[in-house]
Amino acid sequence: MSDSSASVFEMLLSQERGQVLVAEAADSSLLGMASMSYNLSMRCGGEYCQLEELIVAPSARGQNIGGLLMLAFLETARSRGCHECGVYLVETTGHNKPFYEKYGFQTVGDEMRQSLVL
Repeated sequence: MSDSSASVFEMLLSQERGQVLVAEAADSSLLGMASMSYNLSMRCGGEYCQLEELIVAPSARGQNIGGLLMLAFLETARSRGCHECGVYLVETTGHNKPFYEKYGFQTVGDEMRQSLVL
């Protein structure tokens, strides 16, 4: 892990600007994880929550680990008081749209991005 990734991970663990949720097997092996960020928005009148990554180990796929992580993500955002939550789908993750719709997500516009790294 790079120094910058380790720093971001430490900030997520503090739960100030984000959080990491994990799914573990009975033997403590990692089945999946979800990372989320908390952002301020005037349109929401407070915080909204962004799902950054949702990853399930290949060996754990088909066991509803992604669904359980999604439910935990939504409950965590609600209990924090977030007014809205979102997830961005890009070309490589667009096939996941039906999964997110199953959990109540709706398509709202398109996103544009710009890299600030030179």
